[in-house]
Amino acid sequence: MDSYSDDIAAGIDGLLQLTTDGSSTSWVWAEPAPVAPSADALRQVGFAGSEWVEAAATTGPASNLLLLLHGLGDLPSPFATFARRMALPQTAALSLRAPLPLPLGLDGGAWHEAFEADGDLIDDTPGERRRTESLASTRARLLALLELLATCGWPAHRVFLFGFAQGGTAALDLMLHAPARLGGVV
Repeated sequence: MDSYSDDIAAGIDGLLQLTTDGSSTSWVWAEPAPVAPSADALRQVGFAGSEWVEAAATTGPASNLLLLLHGLGDLPSPFATFARRMALPQTAALSLRAPLPLPLGLDGGAWHEAFEADGDLIDDTPGERRRTESLASTRARLLALLELLATCGWPAHRVFLFGFAQGGTAALDLMLHAPARLGGVV
């Protein structure tokens, strides 16, 4: 590109970009860079206390997003640390805080009901629906999160899920019910 083209490109502030396919050059609309959802927007869809992790500067701008879903009773901070240490190329991460509280005022969270009010585990008895009903509630929140992420520039096929234990259950459930193909699930 010559300096005249450089000046034009700088003047349109990233709205267009010059592409070359080998035989011709043309201007195309630039895809806006995806952004992190605000803490307020995360709170509104039910994920207050989640932690955003920017892509490592050495790997280039983020075009992928890894959602991290911790296990029962855990918090997002260890998973945010894990994302920073992995430093996946061109990948930002959002370590989610499970939306359901633990009994007895314990810190941490759950993706679906697991305990009775006294702290005992819910028995696996015929007709017991609290776990599946609460998982459906979490699914609704995760689907709202996917909609929010799309408005921030993260299309579903660029969103990947990493779930551990109960977070893995929620990740697989979301993958099965997502209205669009997600990038993958671990």
